[in-house]
Amino acid sequence: MSLQPTDPPWWFDLAHPEASSTDEDEDVQCRRCGSSMGWEDCHDCGGEGEYPDGWDDDFYLHCAWCHGSGGSWWCLSKAEWCEANPLPGREGVDRHTEEWFRLPPTEVSP
Repeated sequence: MSLQPTDPPWWFDLAHPEASSTDEDEDVQCRRCGSSMGWEDCHDCGGEGEYPDGWDDDFYLHCAWCHGSGGSWWCLSKAEWCEANPLPGREGVDRHTEEWFRLPPTEVSP
């Protein structure tokens, strides 16, 4: 059985994958090298994706740094390894490019 890469579905929250609204598990890997990726909160908004506009506490602005996503995914492999070991056909893919895939459902024994 092979895992097929997919784009995140509309209901999938990129910033918080644990908020997925389905029973199927999804995971992310570096599209270039296939390594695991880690989420890092935006240093500007602290992972919120927005902040008060400064005039009205009920009005929030999207973070200009992360564009409202709250952060970004980073390849967990060292830069040298990721750059030197692309997956076949992925030589032109930038490091830190995420690739989402669905994990096959697991059956739980009673």
